[in-house]
Amino acid sequence: MNLPSVRRLPLLALAAVALATLGGNARAAEVPFAGTWKLTVFEGPQIINLVLVKVEEADGKPSAKIINAGLPNFAGATLENVKVEAKAVRFTLKNGPASFIVNAYPRKSDEKPSRLYGTMKIGPNTILALLDNTKDTEIDRTKGIVPNDTAATLARLAAAKPEEQEKGLNALIKDKANEPAA
Repeated sequence: MNLPSVRRLPLLALAAVALATLGGNARAAEVPFAGTWKLTVFEGPQIINLVLVKVEEADGKPSAKIINAGLPNFAGATLENVKVEAKAVRFTLKNGPASFIVNAYPRKSDEKPSRLYGTMKIGPNTILALLDNTKDTEIDRTKGIVPNDTAATLARLAAAKPEEQEKGLNALIKDKANEPAA
C-alpha cells in the first residue's frame, strides 16, 4: 500500500458520509420569517396598514409577495429585491413609478418574533415601519388609515413643561413599549 492512498482514505470516508447525509432524507432549511406579515407604516398623525406580505420558499430559497393591499391605490403593488435572511427582511415595494425600500429586523432577544421593527424609505424621507405576523388574509380597507394616538401624545408633550414631558415620555415608554415611537 502506498502512502498517498492511505492519506486519501479519511477524505473519501468523509465525502461518503456527507453524500449519504445529503441524500433523499435531506430536508430543506426552514425559511426565516415564513408566514404572512402586515406592513404598517407610521406617517405623522396616521398609521397606514399598507399590505400583507407572504414569505415562503420558492425554488429552494426564500421569497415574498403581496397577497392583499389595505389601500385601493396599492392593489397593483409588487415586491422587488426581496432578501429574507436569518436576522432581517428587506424588499422594495413598487407601486407604479414609486419605490419604497423596507428594512425590518427582530429584536435581538426574540427567538421566534411575531413583530419586526424597521423603516420605509420614500425618496429622501424615512418613516417608521412594522411587519406584524398575522393569520389575516386581507386588510379591512376601512382600517387602511387610522389615527396615530402616539403621535398626538408626542405633539402635546412637545409643547409641555419639562417636568410634564419627562413624566409623559416615561408613561409612553411604559404603556407603548412595543410601538416604534417608544
